[in-house]
Amino acid sequence: MNPEPRVNDGCRILAHLTGADRMMNGAAMLLHEMLDFIAGPYVRSRRELAEAQGVPPYVIFHDSTLVEMCSVVPRTLDDFSKLSGVGERKLMKYGEAFLAAIRAAEQAPFDSP
Repeated sequence: MNPEPRVNDGCRILAHLTGADRMMNGAAMLLHEMLDFIAGPYVRSRRELAEAQGVPPYVIFHDSTLVEMCSVVPRTLDDFSKLSGVGERKLMKYGEAFLAAIRAAEQAPFDSP
């Protein structure tokens, strides 16, 4: 049995902040700082893929998909396909890369960036 991922509680808190608070001046900056802290490996994977393809990061996955990803913690491509914002094309294009990031994040020491 796998231990509960360390980031789940933080992701639940972050998910509640993605609504109206996001529209407030300054709250968006806080949201992105929290997203980077809580879902850092996913944010970095998305950024790397976006830079390699010359597109904005939200084209890869929206912030809400990253929040759901760190809350749900998919372990298979089938699990990954059930995330909001993941269609067949994005599943085939990015699924394995993000599953690898999830596995790496779970094995990293808690205090690593």
